[in-house]
Amino acid sequence: MKGRGANTVQEAAELYAKSLISVRNQFAEQYYLSPFGLDLKSFLDRQQELDGDFVADISEKMRTVETGVQTLVAGVDADNTPHIYSIGGHDEFGQEQLVATCLDRRGFAAVGIGARQFETLFMSLGYDTTWKVMEAMLVMYSAKKQAETSPGVGRFTDMFIIDHDGFRLLSEDSGKVLEMYHRQFIASVEKKRRNTIEKMKGDTDRLLQVRNQANISWRQ
Repeated sequence: MKGRGANTVQEAAELYAKSLISVRNQFAEQYYLSPFGLDLKSFLDRQQELDGDFVADISEKMRTVETGVQTLVAGVDADNTPHIYSIGGHDEFGQEQLVATCLDRRGFAAVGIGARQFETLFMSLGYDTTWKVMEAMLVMYSAKKQAETSPGVGRFTDMFIIDHDGFRLLSEDSGKVLEMYHRQFIASVEKKRRNTIEKMKGDTDRLLQVRNQANISWRQ
């Protein structure tokens, strides 16, 4: 990152976010200001002399301009501290947020189609940064397979490691081995599910016990 204006992962993420804001401003100028011979600076400088309704209308339209970009920036600083930042997406009001959000504490992130399915598995398993590499690798791959239920998410997966040694793309053979272990894991979970269901079938009296109607009426 050095020599490019960033010496840390955070600085790289923030520079990228600023570049996206610049791109979004250019889009807004091209779509809504250029037809009137204005750019962003002249629009701001001349707001006092421009018609108020015109300014309000253009301002509202410019707020709707989006880059549509969602990006993850991850890496390791010189002190070997890993970081994950997310850029893009929308806030609770539906506005695009081109800011670098640090996700170091939770230790995982996803963007794009299937992101919700991916992150849901991490959250449901209580993942945190104390998990070991093999534990994280299995849940990561399982989350990717779960995300494939979303239309548009492909079946092929590129995996890589970023650490103090740099960026290393894992081989296709690594992916095949991980797929094998994932299939074994899914099979064991399915076997356990079926065994549990069979036990439940023998315990229907307790499982389907109806609440005492008198108690229900009294509580109401």
